[in-house]
Amino acid sequence: MQLTPDNIEFDGNQERFKPGEIVRGTVSLNAPRDYHVTAIICRFKGEARTRWNGMPRAGYWHYFDKEKYLFYALSQQTHMAAGSHRFNFTYRLPDNIPPSFWSRFGDIKYLVELSVVRPGKITIRTQKMIKVIGGLDEFDWRDLQNRRSQIYSLRVNGSLFGNLGRIHYKSSLDHSYLIPGTEVNVESFIENQSSRTVEKVKVELWRKVQYFTSARFCHTTDVSKVLQISSHRLTIQPGMNRHVSHQLTLPDTIYSSFNSEIMTVSYFLCVIISTNGLLTPNVDFNMTIDIIDEAYTPTTVPQVSAPLEFPTVENPRNIGQILNVAPTTLWAPRCRNNRRVLQIYNPVFNAYEETEEPPTYAEIEDMEDPPPRYAEVNQARER
Repeated sequence: MQLTPDNIEFDGNQERFKPGEIVRGTVSLNAPRDYHVTAIICRFKGEARTRWNGMPRAGYWHYFDKEKYLFYALSQQTHMAAGSHRFNFTYRLPDNIPPSFWSRFGDIKYLVELSVVRPGKITIRTQKMIKVIGGLDEFDWRDLQNRRSQIYSLRVNGSLFGNLGRIHYKSSLDHSYLIPGTEVNVESFIENQSSRTVEKVKVELWRKVQYFTSARFCHTTDVSKVLQISSHRLTIQPGMNRHVSHQLTLPDTIYSSFNSEIMTVSYFLCVIISTNGLLTPNVDFNMTIDIIDEAYTPTTVPQVSAPLEFPTVENPRNIGQILNVAPTTLWAPRCRNNRRVLQIYNPVFNAYEETEEPPTYAEIEDMEDPPPRYAEVNQARER
């Protein structure tokens, strides 16, 4: 009997899962003849690794490792009959785990491993990847919704002519976060306060990945260009301004941005403004963006059509009458054992001063009826 990843099927042919979601599936086995089987085990595993200078495990982080028995033999004579067999499995992914990722410097992978244990023979195994996507929770979504347009201002410096003025740049996106495979409109406002003429604006999407060791030491930083868009040639004379629009379509194969224990992935848009003249460098503006695999859908709170009506109290009663205290007593709230209770507070109190000191032990011994000793108390308890 041979095992392949096709022996493991997720319900509904689901390909992507979110953190905290339940993974449901079926294991299908086809035995051509009777097999002696000790156990059939499903193992769910999630881990992250980074590689550095030939070290395959420079950084390692363990997320989860759980085994579930689909079948267990009660005796050595138990065998799997010839034919088709199906076993169901379920597993809930932990919350706050990073999405799946792979590169030549490191990877984050989640998988389900199927093992068929046979007595006295090699265990048969197969694996199938669980693709975890990155998403947003309610707090991150509200933070991105309140994000405003960013304004940049840089100088234009010529190699031979010194300071040539300033170029102001303001950009905004039509979405607070970007999703792979969708189109994004980048609106730019350029104000030329330099002595040079702006001739070209180019937009590039870059990805920055940092890899750490288990001791949180960043051993590799990989910066690569993902996408490039060149706008048509334009002319912005000194002292003029202009609005520029760019259409950006993200590839479907890019990973979402995240921040984990041994790996961080971030994206930024690089806007390159070219001016005329010899030996005049380009002006670069970098704008950090967030890329997620799936949009967040806020839950709508149902609105009550009619206002709530509270019952009216015809004969109000004073709480002091119930507790038999004076109606002029003040009440102060007090918190005890995570419960809010009422505490009687009386600001008027009398201070009593003791005029005599307490009696000594010798004076107690001379009394007619001294208190019982410790041994006498124990004897009375035993009786």
